[in-house]
Amino acid sequence: MTAVNPRPDWLVGWLDRLQRRAWPLLLLASLFTAACLWYVAQGLGIDTGTTDMIAEEVPFRQNDSRFDALFPQFSDTIVAVVEAPTPEDASNAADALAAALSAEPGFFRDIYQPGSEPIFAESGLLYLELDDLYALSDRLVSAQPLLGQLADRPDLGGFSQVLGQAIGQPQLLAEGEAAAALAGLLGRAAAVAEAQTVGQPLALSWQALIAGETDLLTSNRRFLIIQPELSDGVLKPAAAAIDRLRAEIETLGLTSANGIAVRLTGTVALNHEELKAVELGGSTAGLLSLLLVALLLGIGLRSGRLVFAMVVTLLLGLIWTAAFATLTVGSLNLISVAFAVLFIGLGVDFGIHACLRYREEARTRSAAPLSSAFCATGPGILLSAICAAAGFFAFLPTDYKGLAELGLIAGGGMIIALIATFTVLPALLTVLPLRQTATRPEGGREGGGGERGGRLPHGAVLAVAVLITLGAVAKAPSGEFDFDPINLKDPVFESVRTFFELAESVETTPYLIQVVTNEPARVAELAGELAALPEVGSVRHLSNFVPTGQDEKLFALDDLAFVLQPLLLAEPSRAASDPAALANDYRRLRETAAAATRLPAPVGPAAARLNSALERLSQQQETPAAELDDRLMRHFPAALQRLQTSLSVTEPITRQALPPELVRRWQAPNGSERLELRPVAPLQDNAGLQSFASAVLAVAPQATGAPVIISGAAEAILTAFITASGLAFLAVLVILAVVLRRPVEIALVALTLLLAALWTAGAAALLGVSFNFANIIALPLLFGLGVASAIHFVLRLREEGNGAAVLRSSTCSGVLFSAFTTMAAFGSLAISGHRGMASMGELLTLAITATLIATLVVLPAMIDLLDRRRSARR
Repeated sequence: MTAVNPRPDWLVGWLDRLQRRAWPLLLLASLFTAACLWYVAQGLGIDTGTTDMIAEEVPFRQNDSRFDALFPQFSDTIVAVVEAPTPEDASNAADALAAALSAEPGFFRDIYQPGSEPIFAESGLLYLELDDLYALSDRLVSAQPLLGQLADRPDLGGFSQVLGQAIGQPQLLAEGEAAAALAGLLGRAAAVAEAQTVGQPLALSWQALIAGETDLLTSNRRFLIIQPELSDGVLKPAAAAIDRLRAEIETLGLTSANGIAVRLTGTVALNHEELKAVELGGSTAGLLSLLLVALLLGIGLRSGRLVFAMVVTLLLGLIWTAAFATLTVGSLNLISVAFAVLFIGLGVDFGIHACLRYREEARTRSAAPLSSAFCATGPGILLSAICAAAGFFAFLPTDYKGLAELGLIAGGGMIIALIATFTVLPALLTVLPLRQTATRPEGGREGGGGERGGRLPHGAVLAVAVLITLGAVAKAPSGEFDFDPINLKDPVFESVRTFFELAESVETTPYLIQVVTNEPARVAELAGELAALPEVGSVRHLSNFVPTGQDEKLFALDDLAFVLQPLLLAEPSRAASDPAALANDYRRLRETAAAATRLPAPVGPAAARLNSALERLSQQQETPAAELDDRLMRHFPAALQRLQTSLSVTEPITRQALPPELVRRWQAPNGSERLELRPVAPLQDNAGLQSFASAVLAVAPQATGAPVIISGAAEAILTAFITASGLAFLAVLVILAVVLRRPVEIALVALTLLLAALWTAGAAALLGVSFNFANIIALPLLFGLGVASAIHFVLRLREEGNGAAVLRSSTCSGVLFSAFTTMAAFGSLAISGHRGMASMGELLTLAITATLIATLVVLPAMIDLLDRRRSARR
């Protein structure tokens, strides 16, 4: 290739004027930067929502917006998961927390506790299946004498007396069910005593004993659905409400010391904790990337003046870009928050080429080394910046708003970096010039051009490249696209751990689908169609809260109430007992338990366990009776009162009798009704999410909910990825065609980019780096970024006329050095605590590595092969 040495007249004139006015320009840049910094501090925020990163026109977003308008109580919520040793403790804790939060209207708009409506306490037995109701009736009739005695004396003495009488009835122990029930009571009492020996706060659950597994509320877990007041115009809109919520939890003593755990999850809690991760990870990655880049600049440039000029230029450009982001988008999303690291990693590339060439010119005694350096590298820097911006701007026409905003910010940042490189950097180098040295013969050039020695082993290089490419093509299809955003959140956070735990069961899974119909008469028909889908486990709607078979159930409850009438009239109350009486009752309990150890299984082993626990308790505590009395009988009066209330029901439940707060969560003010769908099995992977969503959407296109939103977002992201990749590659080809105008050079650069893209996809699949909604930017961006190195190489090739000479020039050093600084910056993202940012850093590092190898190894080999063929034809 013919050697050329272009010196654009416009650039020569600009540099001449800039060098004469370097100090005024630097003063103006400083004032402008200060104004930008103030503007950013006042206006730039962060939005952690993932749904908002897709354009509102996409169908699933419109469905979600309609649902939020009809049922606003389901949006922006905190889910407080209350867990305790017993159902009673869980209910009491949830009730206390709900009451405390309701007294704080400035922090919380709505607090809802599922299942807490009075109708479920009054008529809860009507919701049992008929067989379960009959089984409960048989158990209560058998236990009626024992419960009656405890109702008369609900203390440790009554407990020990009941156990003694039960153990002394051989006919009772002969019945398998009765023996099992007694063994269960002894086992639960033993667990309470064992807990007392180790200081654990456990009490006996009479609710679970009386109702058995048929009670709807025998779970030790309760939920509060909380809508907080979100503060406007602050970085953390939920911070005040969450801080207040945690303060109330501490004030009420709902802590592990009292055996209570209250964990927070839900969209608001997830976003709040993710915001902390993004804030910390973004600032840490930004600072680390700047330090690493500065360190590498010191190693590569070996000049304090050049490093200082580069770092100052980089910082000013970063602040200008942040101001541009504040002006254009106002707030950063979970993807665009990485713009700072992208700017540092990419913006430094422009100055590296100029500074290395400046050092080269200074060593050759050039008459005007600074002007010569910028004139020589300027066209390549300009073209690289345009291509990089085009790679970012390629996301603008897509529906993926998250990446579109990053594309706008980072694309604008590339233009800003270009401006800073051609203004601030030469101005700084003018006031801090390098001293010219004669380390090379005058007229020579570092890496000198013209000689044609040192041929490259192009055959071996290209053969290896072909093999790697074939392997990448074979491996790339096995790569995964993980489109569930929850997998990008840090699992160390409470909200994320709780979310994953709830997702393990279909009863508590957050992966629900909501279907709204404005035809109330068709609800039952639609529910039947949806329930028939194999992917759907259950369908709930408002009519499900009207029990079936109520006439027969009411008849059974009436009979049971008649049999248990003495028990229903009891009014148990616990009074303070005399210490001496308690000690005597405790002694009797020990004697009863010891005597029962001789009974056959299952009563004997259970009694032996209780006896052993009581012996340890006596050895550890001088007066354990009072505390054991409280632990064993604390919840009995409330459990009996609950039973009395539930057996007093005489009227069937009608739809009109359902409480308004319950109806409002299933029926909108305009009459539209909500159907809630649960999957047939826990959704543990992306395939299950997509299958569940697709099946439901085929029947109800208006469906929404997490699986539909996640699947819809995945489709939008993939479409955006394909569109952006095509646009980025097309834009690069157009720019190359306009500037290079040589088909061979254009083809070589394009082929280099395609090789780098294939290698990146193959390496990601090989290393198990999944594509996701955050890092999917890497491949389209590669076309815009990867072309920069190839452009510098090709333009220097035009100047030198020889590929081997280019490899010995400052251009090759610049390509290699800029790649290292970019990888260092992106690598800082990889250690971020936020998994989305980390995955972006991992994939971008792979992409830059592939681009570096393709540019410095394969591209020279292809050029050398062409040179040899030209020489042979001559």
